Amino acid sequence: MISNLGESTFRSINYKGKLFAQIRISEYNDKSMQIKGDIKILGEDGKTIIMIDNVIMKEFDEEYMGAMKELLESTSASQTDEDKDFY
Repeated sequence: MISNLGESTFRSINYKGKLFAQIRISEYNDKSMQIKGDIKILGEDGKTIIMIDNVIMKEFDEEYMGAMKELLESTSASQTDEDKDFY
């Protein structure tokens, strides 16, 4: 689960062609079950199209995921695809 995204740079939103991802892991903390790194999306020519710095991911916490699921299922939008509280 992504817990933090740092600065993002978009160089070519309208790129047409194959895309490749480069993921660099700079830190792994076994105690906190956390991975830090950067993500680059590259074009076929190797030029950076999108760069996202300081991505932090944590292992899924079953208790937290259960609470999120319960919250989502209790909202009006999740039941009818309509948000009855939106005016």
